[in-house]
Amino acid sequence: MHSARRKTSLSRGVRVLGAAVVTVLVALSLAACASGRHGGAKTEKAQRIPRSQAHRGAPDRRPIRGRTPRKRPERTSEPTRARLPRALVAHVPASLPTRQRLVALTFDAGANDAGLPKIAATLARLGVPATFFMTGHFARYYPRWARLVGARYPIGNHTMNHVDLNRLSDAQIRNEVVEAKDSIGRVTGRAPEPLFRFPYGDVRARSLRIVNSLGYAAVGWTVDTAGWLGTSGGQSVASVVARALGG
Repeated sequence: MHSARRKTSLSRGVRVLGAAVVTVLVALSLAACASGRHGGAKTEKAQRIPRSQAHRGAPDRRPIRGRTPRKRPERTSEPTRARLPRALVAHVPASLPTRQRLVALTFDAGANDAGLPKIAATLARLGVPATFFMTGHFARYYPRWARLVGARYPIGNHTMNHVDLNRLSDAQIRNEVVEAKDSIGRVTGRAPEPLFRFPYGDVRARSLRIVNSLGYAAVGWTVDTAGWLGTSGGQSVASVVARALGG
């Protein structure tokens, strides 16, 4: 998108929250970012955290490759728990106040690498910055692309297996976040930025509290292309641009 030419990354925008440099977050899925329902811990009756939009339609909510997280001891390799700005605790920002008209492009790298070659080529050709929210599964099974993305763009944490965290126990949620961090770090050579995107955009108070406790700020979006529906089911470029420029 030509409106995103300004060299401003999502991670930089979060770090300088006081300057409020990001106004619009555009979420574009790389492909079907996992996909119906799966078993797991019983969903609590918890407060839903306000957010801009969830993925439209009814995405299949099974873990990637059908893997359900097992109950096991928590991992000890946890992110450095940097103090988060107060505005990022117990909150999922989809935009930040500013008078500048900026667009922050974000991509969710989950189930596979479909579409990534074209996305990477377009970003490089136009010199457009972006932030990728990557699952540990993606880093493990598509290491070449994970390294390429990591060398050029900030990477955020998108869990290990793209499961609905609200169906998991506290320990399982921590494992999903920490295992993703470890997987991404092993492949790319550096840990993800302290940025986290919830699978399906489904955020509740308990899971958000755990994510924050691990040192991550959760990030939402303003405009969702519903890219996981494919080129025939998602929004058109024109509609997304109109929404971004009109907001």
